[in-house]
Amino acid sequence: MKKRLMSVIAAAAVMTCSSPLLTNAGYKIVMTKQDHTDYTKLDFMSDDNMDVYIYTGANPPSIDGKESYSRPAKFEKKLSDRIYFNVNDEATDVADTLDKIKLLLKDFVPENGDRLTAGWTGNNYSPDIELEYYIMPVKDNVEYDKPLEITVNDARKIKEILEKDGFAADLVFTTDVCVPNGGSVSLKSYMLNTPQGLTSEEKQEINAEAQVEINKLMEDNGISIEVKVAYNYVTFYPDDDTIFEDMLEVSKLLYANFDNINAMTAMDQSNRTSIGGIDLSNAVDGDSNCDEQMDMADVAFIMQALANPNKYQLSEQGNFNADLDGNGITVGDAQAIQNMLLGLS
Repeated sequence: MKKRLMSVIAAAAVMTCSSPLLTNAGYKIVMTKQDHTDYTKLDFMSDDNMDVYIYTGANPPSIDGKESYSRPAKFEKKLSDRIYFNVNDEATDVADTLDKIKLLLKDFVPENGDRLTAGWTGNNYSPDIELEYYIMPVKDNVEYDKPLEITVNDARKIKEILEKDGFAADLVFTTDVCVPNGGSVSLKSYMLNTPQGLTSEEKQEINAEAQVEINKLMEDNGISIEVKVAYNYVTFYPDDDTIFEDMLEVSKLLYANFDNINAMTAMDQSNRTSIGGIDLSNAVDGDSNCDEQMDMADVAFIMQALANPNKYQLSEQGNFNADLDGNGITVGDAQAIQNMLLGLS
C-alpha cells in the first residue's frame, strides 16, 4: 500500500500547540542557521503542512558508547497566515477590544471566502508581548492541519480597515506562521494505527498480520532485523552491527509501504514571542528594493529580478510592496509603478 501522507507527528504538532502556542506567537523563522547545519530534513516524514528534521550533526547521542537510534528532532508546522498588531485604545478589557476588531471586519470577505477571526497573543506567562492582537482566517469544516491564506490584497484591505481613525498600529503580515517544536524521533519504535473499538483478539490478529508483513518487507530488502508488534506499537531490535543510517533506511521502507505506521515523537513547546513578517504599517507601494521610496530604481529592480532571478531576488517585504495587483510580481507591476511615477494612473 502506498502510504498516505498523514502522520502521528503532524497530529501531535497540532494537539501539542493548539492552546498555548496558537495564542502566544507566530514565527517567521523557526530553525536557526546552525539548526539547518545540524539537522537533516526527512522528506519521507514531511508533507505539505509540516517539515520534519532529525539531528545528524556532531556528537550524536549514544547509549553506553553505542550510537543511539533515537535522535533529537525539529518540527516546522505551517499554520494560518496572520496579521499581528497593537491597538491605540486605552481600554484594557481584551474581550471588548476583540469585539471591536471583529465588528470592524464583519463585512469584509477575503478573496478565498474564508471568515476572519481576531485573537489575543497575551497570557500570564508572557507579559512582554511585542504585538498583542492578530487576525487569522478560519473556515468551517476545514481539515485540522490545512494552512489558511491571507492574500496580498486581503492584507492591504485589512490594514486600511484597522488603521481607520487610528485604531491599530504596528501591523505585521506574517505569511509563513510556524510553531516551533522540538522533540525526538526513535528509529526503533513506531505507532501502528488500528481501528477503534476492536476486541483484544481482533487486535492480536491485526498485530500478527502486521508482524508478518513487516518481516517479509525486511527479508525482501535483505535486512536482518527482529521485529515485534504488540498492542499499537511496532518495535525493531537491531543487532550490534546495525548503524543509524541502516535504521533510517528501515524507516523509509516502512513509510513507503505501510499507510498505518508512524514514527513516535516526544514534543516540547517554546514560549518565545518573536514575530517576523511584512511590515504593513510602513510598507511603501512599489518599493521593490526597500529603500523606503518608490522611484524608477524599483522598476529596474523588478525587471532585473524577472530576467535573472538567480542574481536579483526581491525580499519578502519588497515582493509585497511591488505586487500592486496581488497576482504575483510581473512586468505589469513594473509598468504600473512607472505609470504612477509619470502621473498616468
